[in-house]
Amino acid sequence: MPEPQAKHWLYAANPGMYRVDDAFQAPHAAWPMSSRVDVGDVIFFYLSSPVQRIRYRARVSQIHLPASDVEELTSPFITATPAKKQSATPTNKTFMLLENITVLPDSQSEALSFASLKQQGLQGALMGPRKLENNPKLQNYILKTSGLMGATS
Repeated sequence: MPEPQAKHWLYAANPGMYRVDDAFQAPHAAWPMSSRVDVGDVIFFYLSSPVQRIRYRARVSQIHLPASDVEELTSPFITATPAKKQSATPTNKTFMLLENITVLPDSQSEALSFASLKQQGLQGALMGPRKLENNPKLQNYILKTSGLMGATS
């Protein structure tokens, strides 16, 4: 039975709530699962204001991890106050483990700004995950601009 082809996702990340730049310097990072990602899928991370562009690409290596298994990977990067920090890693959510985290060069990242993504078919504000296969124009633009065009994953 052939393996299913990897999917591509666009996830939003809020640098005001989570120190994404610091977390994504590690070889692995954990992220809450809020879509039907599979092992091998590629996730592009759009950083919200003040960055407002895609800055990272990563591959999903594990899924459905309980919060207790990833707390050490997530809690150092949560910027919430101590009172709110306890609830910042919700225990009722499952997480995915990311690997092969790539920082997109500025030339690519700048071309993946919110305004550019809107011109290429992004609808509305980026609040939740988007499966890029559902928007071929946007998917092709992101894959081409990030250097993945022609790759199967």
